[in-house]
Amino acid sequence: MDNSTFINGYDDTGGHKSFVVRDMQGAVSVPSPLQFFIDYINVLEGCKSRIKNLHWASKRLPNGEKMAAHLRLDELLDETADFQDTVAENASGILGAMQLNDI
Repeated sequence: MDNSTFINGYDDTGGHKSFVVRDMQGAVSVPSPLQFFIDYINVLEGCKSRIKNLHWASKRLPNGEKMAAHLRLDELLDETADFQDTVAENASGILGAMQLNDI
């Protein structure tokens, strides 16, 4: 037997199918392509929360930096939200719709 890795089946315990990969060490569940994008979209959601935290905390900066940081963080939040929306719409269009509680 060689040391190759191969897909042996599916696991859908989390609501989305994931591939079950077997190698010499045993079985490992690998997320489906849709689950990969759902995880990435959730990371972007966390980034948006962090940007909002920084946005609100910018009031603690010295006076000369408050407004600039506040405005730039607003712009970054908008760009991140637009990017997240693009990723979600493209992933759903190619790989199928997400569940209501995935994000």
